[in-house]
Amino acid sequence: MSDIFLFRVLDRIKGYGTFFVRIVFGLHLIFLSQDNLFSYDRMMDYAGYLEKLGFPLAYFCAIISVSFQFTCGILWVLGYKVRLAGFFMTIHFLLAVVMGHLLLADDYMTTVPALFILSVSLMLFLNGAGK
Repeated sequence: MSDIFLFRVLDRIKGYGTFFVRIVFGLHLIFLSQDNLFSYDRMMDYAGYLEKLGFPLAYFCAIISVSFQFTCGILWVLGYKVRLAGFFMTIHFLLAVVMGHLLLADDYMTTVPALFILSVSLMLFLNGAGK
């Protein structure tokens, strides 16, 4: 009987779980991308990495990648256009996991941060902002 009451309470507050995940991962995206966005040398390092992976126009791809991560992080924190940002981050991190980790045969521990962000991106794309 108490389980039923607990589930009813949890159903009323379940949107706050999505809110918490959105804030934490939004801040994480901002933190991960800000150094590349505001430092030419770091951006060039990232462009060199993308070039080694075989991305065409690596510098342009680096700017787009970092800009999208930073912008989508802000959108997640603000709770604005969360599904749209989730869509773009799902595509972005799907590419990151496949081209930046799986094709390089990276181990699990190296790949898991990108997998976590991919999972959260897909969840936010499917579920929206939460509370």
